[in-house]
Amino acid sequence: MKPRSRKRLSIVGTALTVITLTLAGCSGVESSDSHSDGTSTSAPTTSSDSTSSTSTTPPLYNGVAECVEGDGPLLLAGAAGQYMSSYSTQMALAVDDESVFYLNSANGTASCEPVAAIGRVPKKGGSTQVLAQFNHTQTSLLVEGPSLYWPDVEHGLDELGCGHTGSLRSMSKAGGEVSPIVDAHEPSWGSSGVASNGTHVFWAVRGEGLSYLYRVPVGGGAAESEALPDLAEDNVDQLAADEASLYIVANEHLYVASPPTAPAQEMPAYTGIHRILLDGPDVVFAMYDSCPGGKPCKPRGTIGFFPKAGGPATVLKEIDEVWPTDLAVDEGHVYWLHRRLDGYAHASRVHRIGKDGAGEIQLAEGYFLSHIAVDETCLFWTDKSDNTVWKTHK
Repeated sequence: MKPRSRKRLSIVGTALTVITLTLAGCSGVESSDSHSDGTSTSAPTTSSDSTSSTSTTPPLYNGVAECVEGDGPLLLAGAAGQYMSSYSTQMALAVDDESVFYLNSANGTASCEPVAAIGRVPKKGGSTQVLAQFNHTQTSLLVEGPSLYWPDVEHGLDELGCGHTGSLRSMSKAGGEVSPIVDAHEPSWGSSGVASNGTHVFWAVRGEGLSYLYRVPVGGGAAESEALPDLAEDNVDQLAADEASLYIVANEHLYVASPPTAPAQEMPAYTGIHRILLDGPDVVFAMYDSCPGGKPCKPRGTIGFFPKAGGPATVLKEIDEVWPTDLAVDEGHVYWLHRRLDGYAHASRVHRIGKDGAGEIQLAEGYFLSHIAVDETCLFWTDKSDNTVWKTHK
């Protein structure tokens, strides 16, 4: 990154709470006020057939994988499977060169019946294929090579005798058998976060009073694990990895293991970060102030980056009264998803800003957006209010 002007940030500790959001789109709106008002536009819904491997073709798409400037938001897919509740559904999103992969799952008690599904839809639009349905909840989805990976986060499957909480699961991007990679330490309270550095897939498991970090070679092989004593009281919210290091976001703390097989060390200078992405020599972050004791307050979100080697953080944007919850990055821009709570309404928006801090615009908005991703021309997002997947020109 080569910013023209930099504002230094002294990051202090603030509680991190995982909040899932949803957006539906507005395209290319210049933004002088990052949360112009509390209104939002509900995204159109699409139907899906929970008994078939494909749903009806979405009514809106442009027939090509690329996104065209000036096109409005285009609906790519409805929900994979039947798990359709705007407040009890988890969604995740991942893309490769040709397809968008997404999951939705009920956020409730453990069950031996299917409560989650992974779907795939071509970037150019078309029929949605349900790749798998299963009986565990998950909030992370990773595409690595020919495979998809996700960790179990549901509790109680062991007691029910129909699954093992804390295992990493994998399947081919083309569909087929779902395979557990490895069983976690007992007892397990579930796992969250999955990342890859191209040679290994990493995920974390919360045990009773202790967290564990797992890694397994991409393409298969023996899994390794190690205890993380410094994270005994922390839930691991996110992982990010490159060849040199593994980054762990756990509650309001950031830990780094360099190399990835080394013990993780806390980076106290960056306490308070909620979400990170690795971008060349830098770590892009989103953070926000939580409300003490769950009381009403006016949160303040911050988007920025800091060098992997350590040093002062550069603030790209500070936003009053919003919670930034997801990030994406490309060669010239940082994208973020934020939520603003207006009474009982969750107004969600996606914004883009240059890495030099200039040229901020709003790209999408909606009621309850949850995850975002970008490729060469498109911004993709999931909308939890109706379990849909959208794209627009970025």
